[in-house]
Amino acid sequence: MSGLEVELKFLIDPADWPKIMAALPEGDSETRTLSATYFDTPGRHLQARGLTLRLRESAGVVTQTVKRGIGPVRTEVEGLCPDGKLDLSWAILEDALGCSNGAAPSPIFTVVANRQVRVVSLGETEIEVAFDLGVISAGSLQDRVQELELELLSGHPGDLFRLAAILSQAAPLWLSLQQKAGRGYRLASGLDAHQALSARPVVLDRRMRLKSAWQAVALAAMDQILTNGALLRQDGGPTALHQFRVGLRRYKAARATFRDALKAGPQQPWPEVFSALSTLCGEARDLDVLMAQGNPPPVLIAACTKAHESVRAAVSSPEFRHLTLAMMEGLVCSDPADPATDDHGLRHHARRILARRRRRLEAVGGDISDLDDAARHDLRIDAKTLRYAAESFAGLFGEPVTQRYIRRLTHLQDALGLLNDRAEGERLSRSLGLDAPGTEATAHRRAQEIEQAQAAWKRLRSTPGFW
Repeated sequence: MSGLEVELKFLIDPADWPKIMAALPEGDSETRTLSATYFDTPGRHLQARGLTLRLRESAGVVTQTVKRGIGPVRTEVEGLCPDGKLDLSWAILEDALGCSNGAAPSPIFTVVANRQVRVVSLGETEIEVAFDLGVISAGSLQDRVQELELELLSGHPGDLFRLAAILSQAAPLWLSLQQKAGRGYRLASGLDAHQALSARPVVLDRRMRLKSAWQAVALAAMDQILTNGALLRQDGGPTALHQFRVGLRRYKAARATFRDALKAGPQQPWPEVFSALSTLCGEARDLDVLMAQGNPPPVLIAACTKAHESVRAAVSSPEFRHLTLAMMEGLVCSDPADPATDDHGLRHHARRILARRRRRLEAVGGDISDLDDAARHDLRIDAKTLRYAAESFAGLFGEPVTQRYIRRLTHLQDALGLLNDRAEGERLSRSLGLDAPGTEATAHRRAQEIEQAQAAWKRLRSTPGFW
């Protein structure tokens, strides 16, 4: 069997499950025990192609499943395996394993969970509501599973969000894009389950529609926002805050990048809640940079603690929960077709987008050494936006030319980042009544950093765009 899987995942407190059950419409209920093993080659060829392969056993029946994609909507190929062994003859697997040099998939991690299920109806729509409680294991590393899944069996995807809105009145539902497979791969790579999630590569296909590309890029940013937001609710530290902030910036940059390219435009606004969050995160991040310089005075420690508490309160708010769910509904339920922009292939649109971004970046001219702090900060933002777009579209053009350009963009961004950190550190020090550095050595380092930024700027301007 093959087709589309449409489901929403939420992190919930197991103690809230009875409240969820009480709020559900009537329907058939049952309890299952699921045991799944996920497979891949030593070189992770399936993961690199966005595929997951598993064998799952429940009530003595073994099913093989291959899934592709991220987020609420994925393609799925599924079939029974009476002998309990992998069937690698499926076309989707033969294609993905064709360049594995004969390496066969082997077990990577396991998932064992108790699943309580109820199938409910909303009008003509049928939805399977499941609560999973279990554990993901990869070697000695483990991660708990305690999540609510709403899977569309028939009907319109919008009804998934309608049911989620109803259930969220009974208990807090925290939207998550982290699939069990993704969490298992992290464990198998030796990463702790509570380690901050950095931006993951976005795989675009030349045959994609432009709006589908926007959805893929936006979903990747949302994954980074939601995953690190969950860590921040659990007192996550500076790294989780930084990666959460990067996710916000990537989403904002994607919205700006695709807004002009799509005639209909991304339907997602840049919400006021996100703007406020971005400001709070920026303040906390700047204080973290000061703290990292060593021997922080009590007034700085207090300011940093307060800033992190403000961020934690914001990502723990009902407004944040409701907003992220509404944004996801806009991404999942919008029509990916945009005939006004799909007359040409995705590479054509990527070239136009990247060229426009580069022109905006280079409008500042050839010399940045005389720019003030605010102008250099604006240049850094433009460089960052171009870099995010370049990273998203890089797979359409191939290496190594793409990586060379992105690497030089990153060098410029890093050089300007040092200058921005210094300027913000001096501003914060003055606002806290601390002595801002003003020695001759500090002035010399600043001059060196400006020279490094100018050199990085010169190298980037001399590098042809890969598009």
